[in-house]
Amino acid sequence: MGKGASQCVVGPIDVPTRGGRDPFARPGAPGNRWLNFGCDGEIPAKYRQKVEQAAALAYALSQKRIFVQTFDKIVTKVAKGQPRSYLDALDAMTLNFADTSTNPVVVKEMAEAVEAHKQDPKYQIEGGFTIGLTGKTYIREFALRDWSAKQIAGLISHEATHVAGAPGDLFTEVVLATLDQYGYPRHP
Repeated sequence: MGKGASQCVVGPIDVPTRGGRDPFARPGAPGNRWLNFGCDGEIPAKYRQKVEQAAALAYALSQKRIFVQTFDKIVTKVAKGQPRSYLDALDAMTLNFADTSTNPVVVKEMAEAVEAHKQDPKYQIEGGFTIGLTGKTYIREFALRDWSAKQIAGLISHEATHVAGAPGDLFTEVVLATLDQYGYPRHP
């Protein structure tokens, strides 16, 4: 960190709608589960409230039986290795701001997406992406700025499939699109 830079601490998104956190529950235990804000491109303060609302909506999907069953069914079919459940995938996520990330993989993805859009103006840049099974999810500024909390929740729930083990290839992305009908739309 440079001189005068703020200290970023990875920590859970903590919102009042969290569902009554159990103060005696150990981290990761039921009653104390929540995804994190990350530091590899810290989510700007002006977007945090919207992201907190989106996180609450994404967690609310865990109560929607058809969504969870469909998530489990799809991820089990396409996962590389042992798949994670929806809640476990959400709990393993760390949300980062793609536009200020210093991670070389993220910087490359951002540049490639811009180049692809220049070559083909109809190419749609995704609002976010996840690096493999790491749980590190990156959200682009246009999504945070222009999308509703519900659409960002759709993005978070979609990215949870990748944290759960689903690869990011074209075939899998087409199959994963069926989840949108049981959750929230990911695009405006």
